[in-house]
Amino acid sequence: MIQVSQPLPAPQELNAALRELRRSLRLPADRLPELDAQASELAQSFLTARPASDLLMAAMSGSAGNRLKVSRLLPFMYLHTPADTWPRLDQLMRACASWTLYEYCWYAFQVSFPHSGLRKTLASLHRRLRDNIQRYGKPPENLSLLLPDKVSFYLKEPELVTAAAVWLQGDLQPTSAVPGQLWRERYNLIPESPFSHALLWQLLKQLPDWQLPLYQDLLLSLPSGWSAQDLGQLLLLLINNAQLSQAELSRLVRHLSAALSTPAAYDRVRAQLNRQDRGILDRFLILDCLRRCYAAKPGKQRVLLDIQAEAETVYELGPNLIIWRFPGFCLLDQLTDPEQAFYYRNDRLKELGQQGLSWSQLLPPSFPYRQLYPGSDPELADGVVKLQFSGDQLALTRRFLAVKLRVPR
Repeated sequence: MIQVSQPLPAPQELNAALRELRRSLRLPADRLPELDAQASELAQSFLTARPASDLLMAAMSGSAGNRLKVSRLLPFMYLHTPADTWPRLDQLMRACASWTLYEYCWYAFQVSFPHSGLRKTLASLHRRLRDNIQRYGKPPENLSLLLPDKVSFYLKEPELVTAAAVWLQGDLQPTSAVPGQLWRERYNLIPESPFSHALLWQLLKQLPDWQLPLYQDLLLSLPSGWSAQDLGQLLLLLINNAQLSQAELSRLVRHLSAALSTPAAYDRVRAQLNRQDRGILDRFLILDCLRRCYAAKPGKQRVLLDIQAEAETVYELGPNLIIWRFPGFCLLDQLTDPEQAFYYRNDRLKELGQQGLSWSQLLPPSFPYRQLYPGSDPELADGVVKLQFSGDQLALTRRFLAVKLRVPR
């Protein structure tokens, strides 16, 4: 048994880590079995970068059960070791080659994409297994449609993603809606993985317009995880697709934007677009928000419709908090209160943010603010102002916003 120079983690610690890995990948309970003490020691030796000869000797020693347990860890060790140790892991992968190891290497590749070491290892392992069917047997049926069996993983990214998307498009050839579970059940793709997002984005880009709506369920089944650049382009692709109904488009955009929990997160996405495309995205978000969120709030809806052309964009931060951004100021609106919203001048908003106040702490304000009264001069009301949208106050609110926006009353 190999010797290590530092204390080994208790087996239960590694087992806990494996349970977390199994949970994050949504693997069945029989995947990544828990390790016994000997396997734990070997796993620790990977992390401490023992010499290749020691690793190989340790991997080949002990019971067949331990070797099987340890081999399933090998692909994930690429994620925790520097590139100069990968040849050692390659040696172990060849020694432990099996279709089970190939399946785990496929999982590890997806969650670590674009990991060049694992891509090459996956391609090499697949070739070894395919070239030695008599020794390793045919692949299990659940592995027959894995992409490494259809596309060369010796290709570099993005050529690999493009080739995989082309093959997927030909294999699917949908004439009806593509079910969301197909991604996992047919191709063993992990929906939340970076590779899955890159692959679906490439697939959607190359589809004809009429086919894109067929992929709605699949798109809705993927959790958040898009890069700011891809998300911006994907939103634009959907908005410009004339085959999607307004309701379908609204649902897709809200699903994709769900992870954007702050204006800064929204703005990172918007920053990836040119000025014209940014305007298209903002116009859609503004009009969609007015339709969905204000249908039962006629006072607010009428005022906002009058000034929506002046709005720069709108942020939906959760189910009830809306932030409307205009030149020089923002309107903060808590939808649970249909009668009021708050005007914040941008410099005051910045000052409050520097004090550590969150958006939710600004509605309603816990500090002094101004209110509008008949006969008061809108020019004098500034900083933070309470706006009301019913009765006589509605006209005051309209006049106040018209003055701030310098639009005709």
